[in-house]
Amino acid sequence: MVDSRIAEQLGVTQGDVVTVGDADLTVSGVILEEPGISFNPFQQMPTAYIHQESVDETGAIQLGSRVQFRAYLTGEEAAITQLKQQIELTPSDRWRDQSSGSRTNEIFDRTTQYLSLTVAIIIIMAATTLVLTCQNYVQSRDRQLRC
Repeated sequence: MVDSRIAEQLGVTQGDVVTVGDADLTVSGVILEEPGISFNPFQQMPTAYIHQESVDETGAIQLGSRVQFRAYLTGEEAAITQLKQQIELTPSDRWRDQSSGSRTNEIFDRTTQYLSLTVAIIIIMAATTLVLTCQNYVQSRDRQLRC
């Protein structure tokens, strides 16, 4: 499945074949809206879903790749809870479900982190400006006192 932006740019529809890396894959559908998200200002690159069995064929996953693996599950709550207990997650993995924070909350968290970084940079720049201004003022007064 490919994002509607990819489909539009490549001029492909369901059933067409696209080449991803070393693999020729058939477009099984067009993604109109990603599950769990309606607006993402951080999404710069369009999404393509590739079946896990086809990922190795592409040869595209290398050091530095920005690949994310997601599994969408549906079923009885008890079965999903049991599955969560059986699977050991790596530090970069996490479970996200309907009861956890929404994807929109994650976007706002990233925005807050970005703005916090921006504020920190502004404070450092202001402090540097203040120090340089004070240093210049002291030097100008020091010349006046010596004269």
